[in-house]
Amino acid sequence: MPFLRQLNGCFATYGCALQHMKKRYLLISFCFMAFGAFAQVNADSLWGVWNDPNQADTIRMRAIQNLAWSLMYSNPDSTALLARLGLEYAQKIGNTNWEGKALNTIGCTHHIKGEYAEAIKFFTKSLTAQEKANDLKGASALYNNLGLIYREQGNNPKALEYYEKTALPTADLLLSNAQKSFRAGDVGYLEYVQALSRANDIRLGYL
Repeated sequence: MPFLRQLNGCFATYGCALQHMKKRYLLISFCFMAFGAFAQVNADSLWGVWNDPNQADTIRMRAIQNLAWSLMYSNPDSTALLARLGLEYAQKIGNTNWEGKALNTIGCTHHIKGEYAEAIKFFTKSLTAQEKANDLKGASALYNNLGLIYREQGNNPKALEYYEKTALPTADLLLSNAQKSFRAGDVGYLEYVQALSRANDIRLGYL
């Protein structure tokens, strides 16, 4: 299993103890057993793309991102490790958009584990990167993520404040841009409906 062997090597690079590595290996192995043979082949394929310097940067980044998300709910710690590999590479090549995606992935791992302070920290960093990259879709998702965390914490005043000051204006802008692009023929009907759905999700979070 090339992916598993090399991922364990990554744990060693990041200074993990041997016993810790064995536990992670068991968790990852269990995950792939649950997904079946197809998932294992796909994981090795994505890992191979990520480690192929002849591939375009965006293809490599998408591969490591997809691989990280495949482990999100079964092994968030491994997801965080893979996302950090992607984050370092995005920073190295100066790709702010993919930097934001990697930061969001790390934030999601903390959210899943109930580590709200860390999740907010990484979501906020991701939001800054996505706004710098002019990624409205990514920014809108992060607005929603942050609002949800405040609500889960029971901090309804903060959640309300957040939605009113950031999420709702973003939903309005998303809706406006979608309508303009659709009327101009720049996007198809499916993309238009997806944009409407994202805007509606943000508004529902506010309610």
